[in-house]
Amino acid sequence: MRTLLHPFKYLIALLCLSVALLSGCTSTTALPEGAVAPTLKVESLSLVNHQDKPYFVVTYSVEHRSLSDLPLLKVRASVFIRDTLVAIVSEDATGTMVSNQGPQRFELKVPVNASGTATFDSLANSSLIMLQGSCALTLVFSDDPKNKGFNPSASYSGLVRVTK
Repeated sequence: MRTLLHPFKYLIALLCLSVALLSGCTSTTALPEGAVAPTLKVESLSLVNHQDKPYFVVTYSVEHRSLSDLPLLKVRASVFIRDTLVAIVSEDATGTMVSNQGPQRFELKVPVNASGTATFDSLANSSLIMLQGSCALTLVFSDDPKNKGFNPSASYSGLVRVTK
């Protein structure tokens, strides 16, 4: 009986070690105690040319009524011109804190990267002017699947301001 128990103890120890390692590797960001889901509003969408490279600027505001500032982890955006995807970005925002002192305004630069070799001139001087565009934006405050509803999403649909 003793010989059967001995390997069994090692198996139990190995199982416990595996569970401890796996739980240590799972990284979910805890929200501050009493945190309230933020609201997100996309305010505008503009097309800008910088060093002959076109990009969109998504201006948005975030507000929350939590007891403390909220750490922002990631920002994701997709930009469409006349229902055609022209730009997409998923940006790490670790280190960005969203204040609980009223609405806070941010800008996100989204390079034109999903439309082949579209240039600023071809977008800005297109026969589609006035550019009719839309944008979908998501802010990630928690990567825990249980807190999925805490990550706000918003969209914009309307004219794209072109800045040369």
